[in-house]
Amino acid sequence: MTTARPEPTSSQLLSSMMALVATEFEGKLDKGDNPYFMHCYHVMYEVRAYGPEVMMIALGHDLIEDRGKTVTYTRLATEGYPSRVIEGIRALTKVPGESYEEYKAKVKLNPDAVIVKMADIRHNSDIRRLKGVTSKDIERTVDYLKFYEELKRFKELQDQEQGFKASTSAYANKPIP
Repeated sequence: MTTARPEPTSSQLLSSMMALVATEFEGKLDKGDNPYFMHCYHVMYEVRAYGPEVMMIALGHDLIEDRGKTVTYTRLATEGYPSRVIEGIRALTKVPGESYEEYKAKVKLNPDAVIVKMADIRHNSDIRRLKGVTSKDIERTVDYLKFYEELKRFKELQDQEQGFKASTSAYANKPIP
């Protein structure tokens, strides 16, 4: 008789994702010669108020795109990561042949991806992380900031719409005297 293995807790999965990211990006440096996994940790820290699943998405936001030979969606599912986490990572993964406009539209389809991408852009736009600033770095930062503003406006509209739906729902459900 086999005993069913208990589902991992969100805390265990978060710890596991932290270890996976550190292992997969071992030896990889960012543009400022800092360990790359620290970027993922920073983005995770920025979204901590949204809970452990969004934190896992933040940690794994570059995994498939940069480490797709060793980390796959199937592997993440097999290791017990919830579909919310996998779908958030999928929304943040730019795939070969996908235009920037298609990528941006895909991010907007997933509310968790919007939150994580905004944190990712804030960190990527911090020129203090770079060893030196080139015109290419400035151009990339301008593009990041344009996307950030687009996401910010999109999120504000989504938040307003959710607030409107909640208030009209509450009003519609009130009994008529």
